[in-house]
Amino acid sequence: MSEHRVVRTVIACWFLLGASSLFAADPAVVAALPSGDLVIVDGSRGIVNVSGSAKSNLINNFEIFEATDLTGVRLKDGDTLFVTLRLRPGVGSSFPRLSRRSLTGKEVGQWSLRVPGGVLASVAIDPNRQIAYCSDSHYGVIYKLDLKNSRASFETMIRIRDPGTLGPVIFDAKRQRLLVGDVKQGRILAVTIADKRVEVLLDRGTIREPIALALDPATDRLYVADPTKERVWVGNLAEKRFTPQTFSRYRFRDPCGVAWSKGTLWVIDRGTKRLSQFAADGNPLKHIGM
Repeated sequence: MSEHRVVRTVIACWFLLGASSLFAADPAVVAALPSGDLVIVDGSRGIVNVSGSAKSNLINNFEIFEATDLTGVRLKDGDTLFVTLRLRPGVGSSFPRLSRRSLTGKEVGQWSLRVPGGVLASVAIDPNRQIAYCSDSHYGVIYKLDLKNSRASFETMIRIRDPGTLGPVIFDAKRQRLLVGDVKQGRILAVTIADKRVEVLLDRGTIREPIALALDPATDRLYVADPTKERVWVGNLAEKRFTPQTFSRYRFRDPCGVAWSKGTLWVIDRGTKRLSQFAADGNPLKHIGM
């Protein structure tokens, strides 16, 4: 499995499925905004906004960079997007960066990770403390960044022992911890922020490739996209032992992104080029072609 796959960005795919593919030739990541709208990373181009069934290009491209992950969050100064970026292959030398964007796509802040060879795979935000956390898929590190300080730089929060390849990271506000997918080893880790304690929430064996995570904070249900096994998993974090089960009987081909929004789960499937909405019981509600 290549690191390129892990950070969920494929720039070589230009498959077209009719007129709808004008918007997302290579859908790779989906995130929910506080408003309920969705944003999708298109690995070939930029970011697509989805409102209802309407789609529009929010950001056409990132020039010499490509997006690996994004998250939408409501901070004290309004709703905003955070996007992790890596350099496109063969275009020169630079550092990966975290980009802050308005909901119109305008960049309003950026922070470079000045670590040679570092790869920002994913980003999670603690909105109350205004701290960004990013996983590094190359070095197996979790970084933190103080968003309140305009001159802040990335600091190493913790270096994971014996990492496979770190991928998605999300913030579990109720337990004040980060949930991190180890994509190569098929594990899910929990990192407590206060004492930096690392717990193996789910060891290898059940999930093969936890490439995307989504959390329903009201029910403590964690959703996991697993493209290798062609399914989405769900488990309850409140139970003594996290034991994921198949979420839906729906047939996925290459689920690569999940987002929880207003009582439903949204899933991006790269194989079908569709964004699908599911009820909490796993029943499909609608599909949107990309």
